[in-house]
Amino acid sequence: MAAGFSAQQEPVTFEDITVSFSKEQWEYLDEEQKELYREVMKNNYETLISLGADHKSIDPEVLSRITEEEEPCVGDPKEREDTHANTGIIFSPILLSRTIFDMDVIISQRGAENWVHEGYRYRCDRSNADGSSSWRCVRRNCVGRRKRLLDGSSLAITAHVHAPDNAKIAAEKMMADIRQLAVNTVEKPRQIIHGTTTGSSLEAAKLLPSYTSIQRTIQRKRKRGNMSMGNPRSVQEILIPDHLKVTMRGEHFLLWDSGESDENRIFIFSTQANINILEQNGHWFMDGTFKVAPELIVQMFTIHAFVDHRALPMVFVLLNSKTEEEYERILRKLLESRSTLSPLSILMDFERASLQAVSRVFPNSSVSGCLFHLGQSLWRKIQDEGLTSNYRDDENVRLYAKMLLALSFVPPENVGDCFEELDDKRPDELQPVYDYWEDHYIGRRRRNYRSPPTFPISLWNMRSRVEDGLPRTNDSVEGWHHAFQSSVSCQHASPYKLIEHFQRAQDRAEHLHAQFLASNRAAGSGKSKYVKVTQKLTALLPTYGHRPVLEYLTCVAHNIEL
Repeated sequence: MAAGFSAQQEPVTFEDITVSFSKEQWEYLDEEQKELYREVMKNNYETLISLGADHKSIDPEVLSRITEEEEPCVGDPKEREDTHANTGIIFSPILLSRTIFDMDVIISQRGAENWVHEGYRYRCDRSNADGSSSWRCVRRNCVGRRKRLLDGSSLAITAHVHAPDNAKIAAEKMMADIRQLAVNTVEKPRQIIHGTTTGSSLEAAKLLPSYTSIQRTIQRKRKRGNMSMGNPRSVQEILIPDHLKVTMRGEHFLLWDSGESDENRIFIFSTQANINILEQNGHWFMDGTFKVAPELIVQMFTIHAFVDHRALPMVFVLLNSKTEEEYERILRKLLESRSTLSPLSILMDFERASLQAVSRVFPNSSVSGCLFHLGQSLWRKIQDEGLTSNYRDDENVRLYAKMLLALSFVPPENVGDCFEELDDKRPDELQPVYDYWEDHYIGRRRRNYRSPPTFPISLWNMRSRVEDGLPRTNDSVEGWHHAFQSSVSCQHASPYKLIEHFQRAQDRAEHLHAQFLASNRAAGSGKSKYVKVTQKLTALLPTYGHRPVLEYLTCVAHNIEL
């Protein structure tokens, strides 16, 4: 018995699969369709031989009509189909109908394009000289074929020898989508799986691999993706692929790369739309973090615009040095992209290198240090002096420590005198703390003048920011960095993974800004607790000069936290 046939089947002959046309039908075909017919019949012949048919049984006249490009058999196609309806393997006649744009794409596990149509999956068999392509069913020993034409339409050629399987196709498409999302997004595996499989039919869901297996597939795809971009051993070896140089919407994103020859290589990511927002919203925030920076990179630095009581990230920087010169290079590159950039205010950390760079590049901007970081500096000094328990247990120590922060809400020209009044009344335990504060934030008294402190009073004084309704801290930026770090899910990620997360953060910022523009409303109110404290501090500011200094500082101290 020939291989491929069961005991209940009669062998299929070549005549069984030869398509019959009437003369009128044959004349209706154009030359392209006639050539396609001959090509399919030859392939059917080869397939039949592979299934075990005896080539000697083939009518030479029938075969010659195909090989010699003669007209095919003339007969009734339907009659032939009915005659051989029970032969086990049925090859239906050519279908002359054309379907437009009806084939979906599935990317195979090996990255090849497959096409799906009505429950069948096809792979490309060949590209034709006329620009069309021939597609063959992916199932082994099936001769189901379609031809895809230049206009996007597809032409059915021969029917399949098996039933369609929509559930299997749906499961394969979900897995293909999962593989693509694993490579092209930074979403967590759980988000990818749930987002792809939600709403699928139960029949298709049963055909999916296990949840754990899909997670491993995502991890493997991402690992291979990182390996394909290489594992740079230095910043000079970092080669950013094209898909990371644009946003998720295809806009230019890599604003500047200082180059492979630069020992302190810098990467700046932003868009022209972001630069517009920075220009239109004059209040900026700047902050850096080391936790998520790649091992080859010293710091991730970001610049945010104050929009709707929210800090939106507008510039993402990877830098390999923390010197004043490097910060200045970054800011001047921004000026090159938009010479009219001139922020009204900039709130940032107490890092001398970045502070000095900002003052040099934007001399007319009001630069302020974050009140939260100022409080951290005070708390570290209290800890260093072994006064933690004193602060916790002694209300007076706690009050006079917090009143040092309260000096931030005194008119700058009066801060020195108010400090001296505090220093006269402070608990003895706080002397080293007050000495430290005077040296670094007030200026040591020298007969008729004070020596310049490490950080000038204008830098950490918050009075004008409260009056202008501006944030006192970088809390929103700190919160953004914390959320960003959580999304990266690891410390010192590869530079490529970090840039993918820049793309995601950029996409989120675009959404938020679009929502703000569409809302047509006043700026948001922010967090209720923060707003209430701000309202109290705003009400207290005018009382300075109308009540004793210590009373004013006490009231402010009760509304701030260390």
